[in-house]
Amino acid sequence: MEKDKTFGKEQRVKQKAEGNKNKGGGISLRIQLMIGFAVPILFLVGVGIISYRSASSGMIQTVQHKVRLDSL
Repeated sequence: MEKDKTFGKEQRVKQKAEGNKNKGGGISLRIQLMIGFAVPILFLVGVGIISYRSASSGMIQTVQHKVRLDSL
């Protein structure tokens, strides 16, 4: 019975040690969260810029067309 307890304890220690080895080499959680929030925001900014330019050029064309019709 005593041997079983020791064997279980050794397995837990090994599993913890292996878990710690896998932890060290990756990107930190803070960086992952920052990237996770920044990427969608950057996409929204890009869509906003494209939409603004499209609407702006459409409005300019409409105004120019109205001015031409008024001057006739």
